[in-house]
Amino acid sequence: MGRQWFSPKGKGLWFSIILKPKFDIIDITIMPLLTAVSCAEAIKKGTGLNAKIKWPNDLLLNNKKIGGILLEMKAEIDKINFLIIGIGIDVNLDKKDFPGHLRDRSTSLKIAKKGEISRVEILADILGKIEDKYHKYPDNKNDIIKTYSKLCCNLGRMINVETQTGIIKGKALKIDENGCLLLKDESGKLIKLSSGDIIS
Repeated sequence: MGRQWFSPKGKGLWFSIILKPKFDIIDITIMPLLTAVSCAEAIKKGTGLNAKIKWPNDLLLNNKKIGGILLEMKAEIDKINFLIIGIGIDVNLDKKDFPGHLRDRSTSLKIAKKGEISRVEILADILGKIEDKYHKYPDNKNDIIKTYSKLCCNLGRMINVETQTGIIKGKALKIDENGCLLLKDESGKLIKLSSGDIIS
């Protein structure tokens, strides 16, 4: 959507992981959840901070964005050739490091913790969490969805979601077995969203 991630040198973590999954292509939809949970757990382990997840793939601290996740894949009808997970986390940025338009919406681990954070330790913890969950997948699928749901800050709230067809307003009910967000709109209709941008 033409967006850019602000990533000053030496201040954060911005990296990609390449995987060659052996599981069925239908199970790929949970990988963003697996990654988000792994990042949130690693942040908790390394800093004691309680990161939340904004559906589908943003990491938040104190309602401000601290990280994001993007997935791309190359696949055939019944086979995943490879999957690329891109992760960006603001680790040691100071408030002045952010462009003006991001200062009220973004934060970093350093700002929240009020001190420098080891990027190496956070990276190692993230990779370890992802590896552990990935090797157990898809047997741990239900556990991932359950943990993700606990960390998701949108559930139970009225939200506005920007989709390719327009803005949908409704109450976020749950994350289903495929990682989709179930929403009840103003007319009472249940809507299943596999992607979108929660704008409020």
